[in-house]
Amino acid sequence: MPSRAPFLARWSPRIGHRAARLHLLTGPTTTIGIWSAPVWLILFLVGQGWSRVCAYAVAGFGFACLAFAAICMHLMYKALGERFGFKVSWRNAPPYRYKAFGTWCRRNGVDPATGRPLGGHVRDQPAHRRAEHRSAAHRNTAPRSPAHHGPAHSARSQVSR
Repeated sequence: MPSRAPFLARWSPRIGHRAARLHLLTGPTTTIGIWSAPVWLILFLVGQGWSRVCAYAVAGFGFACLAFAAICMHLMYKALGERFGFKVSWRNAPPYRYKAFGTWCRRNGVDPATGRPLGGHVRDQPAHRRAEHRSAAHRNTAPRSPAHHGPAHSARSQVSR
C-alpha cells in the first residue's frame, strides 16, 4: 500500500481528493477483514473456552472491517462517478498505475491529467455498454416466412416439414 502523502499528492488531481482518501481506507480494512478468517479458524479449532470467545470477537471485528471497506468502496465509486461524469463501479473502475490510467482515460473520454470529461461532455454510461447495442445483439433478426407461426427452434416445425 502506498504511503498516504505521496499517493494523495499524485492521485488527488486526477481522481479527486475524496476518492483518493476513500481508496486509502479500503486497502487496510479489507486486508484486516480477510486475515481475520484464518485467525478465527485457528482460535475456533483450539476449542478452549477463552479461544471460542476470542474467535467470535475476531469474527465480529473482521466482519465489521469488511463491511466498512464495502461502504468506503461504494462511496469511492460514487465520488469517481461524479468526477468522471459517468457511473463507475467495480467493473469499470480506473486502475491506479500511470500507463493503465491513461489508457483507461482515453477509452472512456476522460482527460488523464485532470480526471474531467474531455470537451465538457458528460456520459450516462461507458461507451461499451450502450442499451441499443445490447438489445440488438440478443434479438433474432432473421426473416421469417409468413407460413411459420411457432418459435424459431420448435421441434414441431422441424418434424412436420
